Amino acid sequence: MKKQLKISYIGGGSMFVCTMAHAIMEIREELQKEGVSIDVSLMDINLNNADAMRRYVDLVREKTGTPIIASVTSSMEEAITGSDLVVLSVPEKKKDQDEFWDLIGQPVDLESSYAVALTAVTNLDLMDQIAELMKRTAPDAMFAALMNPTDTLAAYMQKKHGITSIGMCVEVQNLITTLAYLLGVKESEIELSHIGVNHFGWVTSLKVCGKDGYALLREQMEAWKQRPDWPRYWNWFADLFLATGYLRTSDAHRWPVGFDWVEGTGLGKDEIPMPISDLYQPYIREALEKGELVGKLPKTSIYGHVQYEALMYPSLKGTFAQLIRGLLGHTTAPLPLQVQNGKANTGVSPEAWLEIPCRFTEGKLAPQTAEQAPEWVTAQLEDIIQQRVWIADWLVGSDPEGLRKALFNWQDTVEIGHALAFWRRMEEYMAARK
Repeated sequence: MKKQLKISYIGGGSMFVCTMAHAIMEIREELQKEGVSIDVSLMDINLNNADAMRRYVDLVREKTGTPIIASVTSSMEEAITGSDLVVLSVPEKKKDQDEFWDLIGQPVDLESSYAVALTAVTNLDLMDQIAELMKRTAPDAMFAALMNPTDTLAAYMQKKHGITSIGMCVEVQNLITTLAYLLGVKESEIELSHIGVNHFGWVTSLKVCGKDGYALLREQMEAWKQRPDWPRYWNWFADLFLATGYLRTSDAHRWPVGFDWVEGTGLGKDEIPMPISDLYQPYIREALEKGELVGKLPKTSIYGHVQYEALMYPSLKGTFAQLIRGLLGHTTAPLPLQVQNGKANTGVSPEAWLEIPCRFTEGKLAPQTAEQAPEWVTAQLEDIIQQRVWIADWLVGSDPEGLRKALFNWQDTVEIGHALAFWRRMEEYMAARK
């Protein structure tokens, strides 16, 4: 087992650093017993933001004895050198994307091929810079994408540069947390098999305390909708389950299901924090001012029904804690990660980066085989998985026709003339990079 682990966090002013610190705090007794220390290098161009996160990490160490220490730097090379894990979480380059959105001429969902391709392509220069430094100064490190599109960025990094890469998303673990709350059980008593891509997938089987979880949901879902603590943003999610008999892996990302977040939940626009960071900033700021760890979100919050800690994506703590244990050489329980499928799941490309249960065995990570759902449920997902493969191969350069295939094999709601203009401009953008 390793005795020291270095994490490089690119975008170290992100409030997710606080969530990561709490994840490590949850396994502090195991770390202390084994004599393990965690070093976190927070790299950010805004040193004030990164230093605020360093101060919060200091709080975690001082209040709980968690063996974690953080440092701040504006040098990416300094941050990455000697790392075991490199995490990427920086703001989107929205200015670089504006002209492309104008070409589309209408809003598109984050999960569409248009958005996936665009948000990925405008970050390739940064990805290449990170890859060059990792190969030179941290050749054995794992890369983790925490910014969207997580699966596609991870696929690019591994296919283009040969660096072991994963995507991490909150959705599956968040679903487990909410189900545990509604069912009145521990999260550890919920076992689910799932398959999908970032923000879109299906739970193919569900067990609760060893019993058929889907049978429990069929019995209780309608009654749940009358509960005063019912999460109203689940309305579409519950109705889709009642229609199909299966849960989606994300209760927030509804595409391509038709649902209006404001009208469908009955929440006012001022009750839905956008960006989501607006929900957590005041609590983290207050914690730093008082010298205390963050508390729970109030029940009046959109997420207050489960009494989350006031952290950014707090349900990802469990996944991150298991990732740390795995990197230290432990065998872990299954955790939801986005990894290359390989031979784990037949019927979809071995080149696909799937969000599926994964397991570390003595420090080695491997995807698991997901249980199968009826083809009529997963047929659309299989098309979307293939679209992501085409996009990744286009980004890498191994399939020059990949973007055309992804945009036009399965028509979105974008008017065809706008779609054609978008595709041509994207090809020009990529050609200019070469």
